[in-house]
Amino acid sequence: MEDVILLMLGTSIRPGEALALRREDVIFVEGRMKIKVVGTVSTTKKFGTVRKDTLKRERQKRTITVPSFTAEVLRRRLASYVDNPDGLLFPTRRGTPRQTNNINRLLRAFRATYAEELIEVGIVPEHLTARLLRKAAATTIANAADPKLAQLLLGHADVRTTIAHYIKPNDEVPDVTAEMLDARYHFGSDSVGPGRGA
Repeated sequence: MEDVILLMLGTSIRPGEALALRREDVIFVEGRMKIKVVGTVSTTKKFGTVRKDTLKRERQKRTITVPSFTAEVLRRRLASYVDNPDGLLFPTRRGTPRQTNNINRLLRAFRATYAEELIEVGIVPEHLTARLLRKAAATTIANAADPKLAQLLLGHADVRTTIAHYIKPNDEVPDVTAEMLDARYHFGSDSVGPGRGA
């Protein structure tokens, strides 16, 4: 479960995309580890749980450079890889795709086991969901760079979807604004400032 959480947090991929990740989808480009998001796992009455080589929309296919904590997870998974028909990194014991609802079940168990630790780091246990992991990644990227980059990471067609549903508004104004105002309107201890005067 920890591996799936770190994978989703470090890439913002959906549960079905995480479970569909294959050994061949992990690539190295100029010394950086990347994943190709090209499939998903779905469960239907007719076909059961299967890995599909398509996503909901073609434009959702993307290649993501992973952060170091996610690369560590993927290295561990590659090192312990057991051959299975789809080449999955997260197969069941029988080598078949895992159901996405297992992620929610495992997250519930994780929340129950680590409730105190989650509260200590400021996370309400009931709020820890797969969607929250995607929102956390999107908000981090949007606040550090811009919403368009978060949109690309999440695989959305329109940045408005990312902004409306995945990015938590940042109500803290960056410190640089105070520095800029200090530089422009500097009132030293020997100067006349607002509220002072002759």
